[in-house]
Amino acid sequence: MDVCRRAAIAMTGCAVPSAPAPGGADAPATVTLRRGTFVRQVRATGTTEAVRSATTVAPRLAGQSYNLIITRLVAGGARVRPGDILVEFDRQDQIWAALDRRAEYLDLEQQILKKRAEQATARLAQLQQALSLKARSAAAEITMLEIRRNRAERAWRNAEANANMMMARAPFEGLAVLKST
Repeated sequence: MDVCRRAAIAMTGCAVPSAPAPGGADAPATVTLRRGTFVRQVRATGTTEAVRSATTVAPRLAGQSYNLIITRLVAGGARVRPGDILVEFDRQDQIWAALDRRAEYLDLEQQILKKRAEQATARLAQLQQALSLKARSAAAEITMLEIRRNRAERAWRNAEANANMMMARAPFEGLAVLKST
């Protein structure tokens, strides 16, 4: 760093000779230094080029042809950071189109929900009808079983009565006599 400062001092002319060299031109001159503001200057020649570059182009809108209007443009030579807007086009038509597409999407979503609800309602009605038919069928089966049960009870009581009639009991005390017929 000292070498650079010495070179800079010599180049900027901060050293001022105090007196002519005594004894002629061959004798070394003496210089007196004084304090002052140190100014750094670098002069370079040549070309500068970017280490990294990126190209920004106008957006291609699918299926549409628009005249794009620039509403904001960064100034040439301005410093930008990641995320800073370089160019902005009029977005109004695209915003309206997006809102229309969203409304269409939401409408179709509601139509799907409505159809599913209609299917569910129809399925419920079908199940209720099937359940009603099954309930009526089950009630008819119960009625048939009750009828068969009542018939079986009558047959049982009748057979029991007949079994009881198969024994003859003595109505009073006495002597039993067999009589052939």
